[in-house]
Amino acid sequence: MMYGVNNGASQSSETNEKTKRYRKTSTWSKTEVQVLIQESEKRPCLWDTSRTDYRDRNIRTKNIQEIALVLNKEVEDINNKWQNLRNQFGAERRKCEARKSGSSLQEVYDSKWEYFQAMKFILPACVSTQGISPLEIEIIDGNIEFDAVTETPLPRTPKRKQNRQDSGTQKEALLSKALSLMQKPVDSEQIFGDYVADKLRRAKGIKKKRFRKAVERLMAELSESGDDDDDDVPPILLFNDM
Repeated sequence: MMYGVNNGASQSSETNEKTKRYRKTSTWSKTEVQVLIQESEKRPCLWDTSRTDYRDRNIRTKNIQEIALVLNKEVEDINNKWQNLRNQFGAERRKCEARKSGSSLQEVYDSKWEYFQAMKFILPACVSTQGISPLEIEIIDGNIEFDAVTETPLPRTPKRKQNRQDSGTQKEALLSKALSLMQKPVDSEQIFGDYVADKLRRAKGIKKKRFRKAVERLMAELSESGDDDDDDVPPILLFNDM
């Protein structure tokens, strides 16, 4: 009788241990980590402890879910990885501060962690946490609901495994492309185009229609003329009434 109970407890413990091992083996590519950092930087409620929404579980859960959709990962994976990144940055920062006191420039610790520079935006938040206990921070950070985005795992077959690998490769390529576009320098043409687009968005009613038609007409005239000399191009006052 007692043996059966212990055996059930042992099996339950083994299942929990397998679940823990599964969570730890969630792999992240360098590109995915970079995207996670950039998306988290846009959401101060995930790291700025001075904000009121940092303590709001619903807001934090919503933002974690948004990042999970971007990276096509589980909410729990996103939350765990982000906490690991914050902990690692805090450890690296403490090493730097420990070497600063009474050390020469040659002895100052220079972090070799590849994400240290990218994570520096949370530095003010790290300083502000000195008035908050580590246990309180851990409770707030861990207070994320994972039930909103859960899936039942299906048995893997060789074909499904290959499809998952192909999907992962494709996702990696898309993330790399998105990251390169985000880091692409903005030229004068892009700035002017954004300026025109902003004017168009701000226009209302008939003015918006006239403005759009004027831009389209001008583009058509310039494409048909084929003249690269802009000395004879008359000034067109598109923005006077905008």
